[in-house]
Amino acid sequence: MVKNLFFIFFLCLLTFKVEATSKSIISLSLNSKTAKELLKVVDASTLVLIEINDVILAPKSKMFIKRPSNPDSNFVMSLVQGKNAQNYAPIIADFLSKKEDILVEPEWPDFIKELQKKSPYVLGLYSTCPRLVVPLLQDIQNRTYDKLKNFDIEFTQKILGKDRFVILKEEVSPEYYKGILFTGTSNAKNTFYEFLRMTSINPKNIIVISSDPASIKNIYAPLKPLNFNFYGLYYAKIYNMEARPNPQIVALQKNMLLQGRWMEDDEAAQMLGSGKAAN
Repeated sequence: MVKNLFFIFFLCLLTFKVEATSKSIISLSLNSKTAKELLKVVDASTLVLIEINDVILAPKSKMFIKRPSNPDSNFVMSLVQGKNAQNYAPIIADFLSKKEDILVEPEWPDFIKELQKKSPYVLGLYSTCPRLVVPLLQDIQNRTYDKLKNFDIEFTQKILGKDRFVILKEEVSPEYYKGILFTGTSNAKNTFYEFLRMTSINPKNIIVISSDPASIKNIYAPLKPLNFNFYGLYYAKIYNMEARPNPQIVALQKNMLLQGRWMEDDEAAQMLGSGKAAN
């Protein structure tokens, strides 16, 4: 599995021109030598951007373990992207409000605090699904911030003296909110580029941490002409989680979700054990 990840990563980089001012690296853990070396790069003129989903936070349920052998990991997204997506909007909204998350690694709070000791700009990135974001953005913002805070994680709370501002005019505008860039109906590339432009932040180093090498490549693309050092860290821990989903529990979860009720693993297991799932 790890070998496959490295292969996919470097295939993606074949079209990613690595110049003297850019560097792409991979890490399977915050405890790796690679991650620790990256900390040495951070200083007062560094901006760090960390994707939240699948990097800092992951769904608690084993149903969403990201492995090739687990097709159900994308079940909810398949509803969002399907032809009848609008019919599932209330179901997805309920799922997002009730879904529990865990830290991908327990070291994340301490790692972010180490970054903040060195850099004034440590930001989160939340890439929202355009089909969901129109009615749900503010709820997603508040819930994401609260979840992270419960894990003792907070990003740079104010930029230009503000804790919230619109970054780019869209159907649902990307926003900065308490240290997190929410993409709205835009994308990560445009949101981050416009954020840099409008705030006039001019870092010497930019570090982007993501579980998707294509996302790193896209974010870097419009920044190539600018004069700074770019470090893209492909953080692959999410693809190496040890847990395995229980097929019976997953089948029940999917069935109940389509009926408008999300159940975490423990509740689904309890229902199966009691025999209520047959009713």
